[in-house]
Amino acid sequence: MKPLGVEFNERSEVWDSVSAPESGIILIGVPMWGVGKRDIDDGDTLCHGIGSHDFIKNELCPKIKERYTEAIVKLGEVMQHAPRGRDVGASVERVLRVCIVPRHTHIARAYPPSLIRKTLQECDDLTAKFLMEDVYGWSCDRFWNRDHQKAAKLNVQLPRKFTGVGIIPQHALCDAAYAASWMQPVQTIAEAGNTGAQAILSE
Repeated sequence: MKPLGVEFNERSEVWDSVSAPESGIILIGVPMWGVGKRDIDDGDTLCHGIGSHDFIKNELCPKIKERYTEAIVKLGEVMQHAPRGRDVGASVERVLRVCIVPRHTHIARAYPPSLIRKTLQECDDLTAKFLMEDVYGWSCDRFWNRDHQKAAKLNVQLPRKFTGVGIIPQHALCDAAYAASWMQPVQTIAEAGNTGAQAILSE
């Protein structure tokens, strides 16, 4: 919100969004945890941003990729310094699948696919490359050809119930996630606008 010059009042009762919907702003699908009490000017707290398309693409998307790359690098260090004889790879894979990759579902919910898909695809490619090369040790000479290498990558991204690794590519979920972020609160939006859910969905 900072680029827009917006400041929040800590008391939620200041604004009654139902009786005066035109006097405030509703944030939908944006998780507000994880920022903490750090100084917003320290350059390290940009989790989500609201602004023009140029702001999202030029300021937010690079930060998302940068933070994700840092997480992958840290997991690589865990692999590098792990004690011998321990199945650290399985733990790293689980951390990726359960903790790190799903955080991008929130990003996909918060922003239109046209703005965020390319960044999420770059992060998905980074994840698959890290798993294949650093965790599984599948160097390029292990594949017969490019099609074989592509098939191995697809197996990494295949859901576990289909015997894949289960690292779901978040860029493939962009459309569904963004639609869901609006479908979930549609009744609340309709009530705030004195209209029906069907009218909101049609719009």
